[in-house]
Amino acid sequence: MRPSNSCAVDPSFMRRVHSDEFYARVRKYGGWQTVGAARICEIFEELITPEFPGFNPIKPRLFARPVDRDITLLVELQALKGASYEFKWGVSLAYVPHRWEKGLRWHRSISAATFDLWEHCPDLEMLRDSPPGAFTAFTMLGERCFRDELRIAFDTAGPAIKARFASLTDLDGVRRMAHGQASLYHHFPPPELVFAFTQARVGDADEAEQTLRALGRRYDLRDPKGNLAAALRQVSTNAQR
Repeated sequence: MRPSNSCAVDPSFMRRVHSDEFYARVRKYGGWQTVGAARICEIFEELITPEFPGFNPIKPRLFARPVDRDITLLVELQALKGASYEFKWGVSLAYVPHRWEKGLRWHRSISAATFDLWEHCPDLEMLRDSPPGAFTAFTMLGERCFRDELRIAFDTAGPAIKARFASLTDLDGVRRMAHGQASLYHHFPPPELVFAFTQARVGDADEAEQTLRALGRRYDLRDPKGNLAAALRQVSTNAQR
């Protein structure tokens, strides 16, 4: 089973639209006004560019900065149901395949970067007491509302994003993130899979194979041809020393 990484439901949305606070916001911002997709991208870029030097857009609402040939940092403004957006951040890894059922496919260029490990605000223990709506920006009350709420969302998420990026300067940092997420998250790809491939990349071939076998007993990885094991051996052969 492959959980979706996008179009999550903003859990506070229905509470917000049925609250007095929400209708006060409608009056404050002058009623219903939709922010178009192009303006959402532009406003996000205006915020991200000074906050994350060296990051460049690779897709709408997705910015990337390569650390080295293995690691690319990513920050995204992710669409939610309910006309809202939230920050999502993490890392793309050139040595982790993203498809293996019929054959191996990799994402080794900057333009092809995709999330192998990621977080968003609801994942973080330190942010769970934040008020409803502090993580998200609403697009149906006009541009001024969207800008204001995007700034609040970034002020909430920004320190966690920057701290995570500071920890992902090498493969040891990637391995720590994958290990820390292994028992807590149900992301795709499974963090345990990323952990196994990172073990292989740093030369721990035996441990990587043990991790992959244990993962295969816990998840249906849909790998009838054994492509993941072959990919792991390939990564181990090219391991950093």
